Amino acid sequence: MKIFGSDGVVTYSGEDMHPASGGLKVQLHDGSEHQVPGFYFENYDSEGDGPESLHAFIHGCLGEQFTNAADVLLGKKVVDTIHAMYRSAQSGHTETIAAEKAMLC
Repeated sequence: MKIFGSDGVVTYSGEDMHPASGGLKVQLHDGSEHQVPGFYFENYDSEGDGPESLHAFIHGCLGEQFTNAADVLLGKKVVDTIHAMYRSAQSGHTETIAAEKAMLC
């Protein structure tokens, strides 16, 4: 996946079942580059007991402690980003996401 922005590009890629196969790379127009190794997805090994999100859901249903790794604020930011990507594809230009809009829930 590549997301192009006004300051550069973010790339996140790899093979789902192999965390060492990729990672996150940020390349800025000023020539600087930042990398975070690891391409991490949930555990969906066919021999396993299901992904971590399913475990968290079950714990929540049982009234137990769980980690919410994708809360409503993150969901809103994702929707805003995808919407900007579609607008950018249509306009052929960089589209902005207002910081205050991304924070509203």
